[in-house]
Parts: sequence; structure tokens; C-alpha cells
Amino acid sequence: MRALFACLFLAFCGLSQAAIKTQEIPYHSPDGTRFIGYYAYDDSQQGPRPGVVMVHEGRR
Repeated sequence: MRALFACLFLAFCGLSQAAIKTQEIPYHSPDGTRFIGYYAYDDSQQGPRPGVVMVHEGRR
């Protein structure tokens, strides 16, 4: 899963010499289930940057 996010991120960055930083972000659903999000960004850019948000499918 991490590799998928990294590939998507790099595809949007092109061939520039980016300083890619990554971080796992743990979070919990309202029922207490633990999930881990993944954050990747270009550290060489300042200010607002584009991003992608993916959300787990909800269960009923």
C-alpha cells in the first residue's frame, strides 16, 4: 500500500529532484478500529501543495 502511494505521488511530481518526506499517521474510526494513513510530500516546496485523500469504505 505504501508503494502505491509513493508511486502516485512521484507520478504527479514528474522528474524533478524532490526531497520526498513520508510519514505514517495513525487514526481511529468511531467504533475504535485502528487505521494507518500515509502522508508523502515534497519538502523542497513551500506554501500550499496539491494532495490526495483516500478514505476507507464505511461499514454498516
